[in-house]
Amino acid sequence: MIIAEGVFLFETLKVVFLAKGAKVSKKETVNEVAKKRRDLHYGSLLNPTPHISALPFSSSLVKKPASTSQMTTTTPQILRHLHLPNTTPFHYAQALQSHLLSLHSSHKSSPLTNPQPPPTLLTFSPSTSIYAFGRRSPSTHLSPNERKLLIKPLPPAVTEGPRPPHRSAILDTPRGGLTTFHGPGQLVIYPVLDLKGVKSERFPKGLGVRDYVCLLEQSTINVLAKWGIEGKRTENPGVWVELHHSSRPTFENQTEEEYEREREKEMRVEDKKIAALGVHLRRNVASYGVGLNVYTDLRWFDRIVACGLEGLGTTSMREGGGEWFREGLTRGRKRKEEYLRILGRQWGEEFARGIWGEGGEERRERIKVGDLGVDEEMLEHAVLESEREMELSQEELEHETAHFW
Repeated sequence: MIIAEGVFLFETLKVVFLAKGAKVSKKETVNEVAKKRRDLHYGSLLNPTPHISALPFSSSLVKKPASTSQMTTTTPQILRHLHLPNTTPFHYAQALQSHLLSLHSSHKSSPLTNPQPPPTLLTFSPSTSIYAFGRRSPSTHLSPNERKLLIKPLPPAVTEGPRPPHRSAILDTPRGGLTTFHGPGQLVIYPVLDLKGVKSERFPKGLGVRDYVCLLEQSTINVLAKWGIEGKRTENPGVWVELHHSSRPTFENQTEEEYEREREKEMRVEDKKIAALGVHLRRNVASYGVGLNVYTDLRWFDRIVACGLEGLGTTSMREGGGEWFREGLTRGRKRKEEYLRILGRQWGEEFARGIWGEGGEERRERIKVGDLGVDEEMLEHAVLESEREMELSQEELEHETAHFW
């Protein structure tokens, strides 16, 4: 069905509706035709009937795509899932997300000529280390010493063996929240969707903001449970795990006061964040999402107050998972990539199930970059431009802060 400027066609009724009025067949009363017109306008966009066909006309009001093969025929009530294999430059993933947002923006501007994009999930593991600043904490607030600390090279960990020091970059983003880190060993999860365009029995009017944040958290908690890790919510944003201290009190040569102090220490439980949340919302279209620490080098977090939460630490699945998980990480890059791929698939399934209920995971459809209709050449150009801008800003930053170090 094609709709343009209020023009519709019923083949069975042979009635053509115009924006200013309607011609009615003798077999239909005015009330019956009005009812059918309302039904068509409000119902057939999501549930097209076989009685409606495309209008055979060429109108300048209808934007024609460069190629008819680029026209999407998928219904919004699916979840397209693009998992980028291996590791991905952060700017490449950002460019893909920007492309998805542009499709939603085009639909909002011209809904009659640009179809509503279906919800799309982007999952990847960054190959570059980034300190991402949210709207509430732009990087312009950093002192020269703080900037210098963030870009200081991180030497290899004892368990890594010899390698060149890793470097990080500073990036401002439009998402909510404060400062966080994205880098290797992390699964970054970016759902891009119109909250009001996703409908289900549970959410007949679409998702509210609170519904959406709870959905992000619960999807992450459910995935962690599959790996033997008990995640939870707290009064702070994100997903957390409890870490129990394993020190044991000794009984010999110990005063009662010392014994009680050691016993309290043993029983102490500490919450640490395993997944950060940060969402950007514009005209009901959500972007950004979750950063799940899988085998992230947690030393990167020592340089910041993650998400502005003083005194609260960060952990990862490597620290909170079982011995079998840690052993798997020692088996090389392919095993690590397999973990990330499985986690991405499981998260997409839990997210879809959270929206559409039991069986909702069947609405998840795997796609490739080419399925997004993005121009690969323009994408690569955008990435190179962003990376070059960041390199220049890093050089300027190093020059400006050299005398502070």
